[in-house]
Amino acid sequence: MHPFTGLAWLLPLLLATLRLSGPLWLGLLLAGLLAALLLWPAARPRRKAWLWVMLPLGLGLLLVHGQWLNGWLGQPPASDRMAILQSALLLWLRVGTVLAGTLLWLSGTTPARLTRALLASRLPAGLAYLLASPLLLSEQLKSRLAAIIEAQTARGLDPRAGWWRRLGHLVSLAAPLISWTLADVSQRAAALESRAFRRQLHRTTLDAPASKLADRRLQQAAGLATIILAGSWLWH
Repeated sequence: MHPFTGLAWLLPLLLATLRLSGPLWLGLLLAGLLAALLLWPAARPRRKAWLWVMLPLGLGLLLVHGQWLNGWLGQPPASDRMAILQSALLLWLRVGTVLAGTLLWLSGTTPARLTRALLASRLPAGLAYLLASPLLLSEQLKSRLAAIIEAQTARGLDPRAGWWRRLGHLVSLAAPLISWTLADVSQRAAALESRAFRRQLHRTTLDAPASKLADRRLQQAAGLATIILAGSWLWH
């Protein structure tokens, strides 16, 4: 599947979560996406990321909207407590649904394929490179951070120390990484300028992801679903 196909379906998914006002339908939609995360082998490692985000969010919403925090602070509970809890549940279901859909899309693509798809798209070369720059820098930042940690470990930093000690070493790790990255910006700009990057509106990309007929049909269906959902949401 082309990376833009899954990306195109994220917008109607977001509109569908806003359009559905009952916890039953939102729960069914979320259950279907979570089942896909569990059953698809490529998406199984991302279920932990969903739990790490949604469990603290659920506890926080329950603490605030469940009036427990007001009780601890000595304030009287609200009269419409059930309505407040239902709105908090709807918020949690909406966030969980969008997050599960996003993780499913990320499971079907890689940063390299998404970068090649952006550079091979009909977007202007400068805009495509601007959108692809964070993806291009991700692997480089990982390797640089590993080199910085290795160098700081040789100077006596213990990466396996307690979190309070690692918090104190945060500056010694972040400062070289930021300065190294900022120094690399001028080199990248000079390299792009020497290759006449903006001379042509669109660039030729080697090994660009192929957009098949099924991908184009799915993207058109996503656009139609977006128009229908946006119209129905604005109408009501």
